[in-house]
Amino acid sequence: MKIYMAPMEGITIYTYRNAYKDFFGHVDKYFTPFIAAEGSRKMKKREVKDILPENNQGIPLVPQIISNNAENFVRFAKLIYDKGYKEINFNLGCPSGTVVSKEKGSGLLANLDRLDEFLDGIYNEVNGKMGMDISVKTRIGRDDT
Repeated sequence: MKIYMAPMEGITIYTYRNAYKDFFGHVDKYFTPFIAAEGSRKMKKREVKDILPENNQGIPLVPQIISNNAENFVRFAKLIYDKGYKEINFNLGCPSGTVVSKEKGSGLLANLDRLDEFLDGIYNEVNGKMGMDISVKTRIGRDDT
């Protein structure tokens, strides 16, 4: 069995991950709280600090991105790739009202054509050209299983 630590915004940052690793031990993968890839925005200093390899030594970390725009996702994936990461996680599960209303997280599940186009765009660039693995955090359905 594999054990993965799910992200919780504001809680499971690098200090928590390091303490957890030191006190409780083995986790196969730790996922970061989502990084919102939007417009021309750059990664926030706290987001960069959270994924710095020196702050996550001995921790199998997978940064997570939330977006509904393939170009923005790819741009942030490149920044993360440049830090040495070989896997990225796409948040397709967040049920928060503010996230869903922007058609992100589980809100993107309501528009399957747009989701399909988005996934094609990120997989061709991130997995195909960059060689990064992409995992997806999702839920069975948006309104009903």
